[in-house]
Amino acid sequence: GLVTNPRIDGNGNLPSSETTSAEDLVEYIRQDGAPTEKPLVMISARFKGDKYEDMVRELASELKKAGVNAYIVEAGAGMTFGDKTLFGLHNMVVMVCFCTHHYGERTVAVYSSFGELKYASEKRIDILPIKMCEDKDYPPSPNRDFDGQNLGPAQNKFVFSADLVYNDWSSREWDAEKCAKETKESLMKMGKCPLL
Repeated sequence: GLVTNPRIDGNGNLPSSETTSAEDLVEYIRQDGAPTEKPLVMISARFKGDKYEDMVRELASELKKAGVNAYIVEAGAGMTFGDKTLFGLHNMVVMVCFCTHHYGERTVAVYSSFGELKYASEKRIDILPIKMCEDKDYPPSPNRDFDGQNLGPAQNKFVFSADLVYNDWSSREWDAEKCAKETKESLMKMGKCPLL
């Protein structure tokens, strides 16, 4: 069952608990009336330890420098990235998706870009895609799911619909500062730009 009276500490950590799913715990926290931290912009990406991970972390840093309350999951020794992901999902008012060709891949991990996108879509959280892949790969069409299904690519086609406007960085030389400026402008136009 769900934990009783879960709380997020000042570092974004949840106490150890047994839950039925990440979605159930986040929803329980919302219903339980746990104190909500300041609203934030959650940055969602497929972390693979590659150049794209470096780029999205640069973007998050530049957004913070620009005064945006941007949040990207970071877990050091002794921490769990699952707790950090739940903190971000619970407090986000908008999600920025860093859409590389492998974004939204359904892996064995519960905490993934697939799960984050599913949660945001089901909860009708506004989404701002940053297109990093070529036109032929957008919406991102990641590898088959870990169990052979194609739910990752299917979900991406559904959520990143033809009428969802994105910031296109697929053929531009990467500049985290410029991307952050454009992203902040887009968030402000959306009315979803919580500041630090």
